Amino acid sequence: MASASAMDRSTLSRNLTLLERNGLVITTLAERGNGRVSAFSERGSQVIAEAIPQWRQQQAEWRAALQDPEFSTVIAALQQLARLQYDSAEFGTHEN
Repeated sequence: MASASAMDRSTLSRNLTLLERNGLVITTLAERGNGRVSAFSERGSQVIAEAIPQWRQQQAEWRAALQDPEFSTVIAALQQLARLQYDSAEFGTHEN
Protein backbone atom coordinates (compact mmCIF):
# COMPACT_ATOMS: atom_id res chain seq x y z
CA MET A 1 0.00 0.00 0.00
CA ALA A 2 2.85 2.40 0.81
CA SER A 3 4.43 2.10 -2.63
CA ALA A 4 1.06 2.50 -4.37
CA SER A 5 0.44 5.74 -2.50
CA ALA A 6 4.02 7.00 -2.90
CA MET A 7 4.71 7.29 0.81
CA ASP A 8 7.10 5.47 3.06
CA ARG A 9 5.79 2.80 5.41
CA SER A 10 6.20 4.84 8.59
CA THR A 11 4.19 7.73 7.12
CA LEU A 12 1.48 5.35 5.94
CA SER A 13 1.35 3.64 9.34
CA ARG A 14 1.12 6.98 11.17
CA ASN A 15 -1.64 8.20 8.82
CA LEU A 16 -3.63 4.98 9.16
CA THR A 17 -3.36 5.21 12.97
CA LEU A 18 -4.78 8.75 12.86
CA LEU A 19 -7.60 7.66 10.56
CA GLU A 20 -8.36 4.74 12.88
CA ARG A 21 -8.37 7.04 15.91
CA ASN A 22 -10.92 9.24 14.13
CA GLY A 23 -13.14 6.26 13.35
CA LEU A 24 -12.56 6.38 9.60
CA VAL A 25 -10.54 3.17 9.26
CA ILE A 26 -10.74 -0.26 10.88
CA THR A 27 -7.47 -2.17 11.23
CA THR A 28 -6.99 -5.87 11.98
CA LEU A 29 -3.90 -8.05 12.15
CA ALA A 30 -2.92 -9.84 8.96
CA GLU A 31 -3.39 -13.61 8.91
CA ARG A 32 0.36 -14.11 8.43
CA GLY A 33 3.36 -12.04 9.39
CA ASN A 34 3.31 -8.83 11.36
CA GLY A 35 1.29 -6.81 8.86
CA ARG A 36 -2.03 -5.09 9.31
CA VAL A 37 -5.10 -5.02 7.11
CA SER A 38 -6.96 -1.71 6.95
CA ALA A 39 -10.35 -0.88 5.48
CA PHE A 40 -12.68 2.08 5.62
CA SER A 41 -15.24 1.98 8.41
CA GLU A 42 -18.85 2.80 7.59
CA ARG A 43 -18.18 6.39 8.67
CA GLY A 44 -14.99 6.48 6.60
CA SER A 45 -16.87 5.28 3.53
CA GLN A 46 -19.46 8.02 4.06
CA VAL A 47 -16.74 10.68 4.35
CA ILE A 48 -15.12 9.45 1.11
CA ALA A 49 -18.47 9.38 -0.68
CA GLU A 50 -19.10 12.98 0.36
CA ALA A 51 -15.57 14.11 -0.56
CA ILE A 52 -15.39 12.60 -4.06
CA PRO A 53 -17.81 15.06 -5.73
CA GLN A 54 -15.93 17.97 -4.17
CA TRP A 55 -12.61 16.51 -5.31
CA ARG A 56 -13.94 16.04 -8.85
CA GLN A 57 -15.22 19.64 -8.87
CA GLN A 58 -11.79 20.90 -7.80
CA GLN A 59 -10.11 18.82 -10.50
CA ALA A 60 -12.48 20.30 -13.10
CA GLU A 61 -11.62 23.81 -11.91
CA TRP A 62 -7.89 23.08 -12.17
CA ARG A 63 -8.35 21.65 -15.67
CA ALA A 64 -10.22 24.78 -16.74
CA ALA A 65 -7.55 27.03 -15.22
CA LEU A 66 -4.65 25.13 -16.79
CA GLN A 67 -5.91 24.43 -20.30
CA ASP A 68 -5.95 20.71 -20.99
CA PRO A 69 -2.47 20.13 -22.53
CA GLU A 70 -0.82 22.12 -19.73
CA PHE A 71 -2.78 20.26 -17.05
CA SER A 72 -1.61 16.89 -18.37
CA THR A 73 1.99 18.10 -18.40
CA VAL A 74 1.77 19.42 -14.84
CA ILE A 75 0.21 16.19 -13.57
CA ALA A 76 2.84 14.07 -15.34
CA ALA A 77 5.63 16.20 -13.84
CA LEU A 78 4.14 15.93 -10.34
CA GLN A 79 3.82 12.17 -10.69
CA GLN A 80 7.46 11.94 -11.79
CA LEU A 81 8.55 14.05 -8.80
CA ALA A 82 6.55 11.83 -6.46
CA ARG A 83 8.20 8.72 -7.93
CA LEU A 84 11.66 10.26 -7.56
CA GLN A 85 10.94 11.25 -3.96
CA TYR A 86 9.64 7.77 -3.16
CA ASP A 87 12.62 6.09 -4.85
CA SER A 88 15.14 8.25 -2.98
CA ALA A 89 13.34 7.67 0.34
CA GLU A 90 13.15 3.93 -0.27
CA PHE A 91 16.86 3.66 -0.94
CA GLY A 92 17.90 6.09 1.78
CA THR A 93 19.19 8.74 -0.60
CA HIS A 94 18.04 12.33 -0.57
CA GLU A 95 18.95 14.64 -3.39
CA ASN A 96 18.57 18.39 -3.03
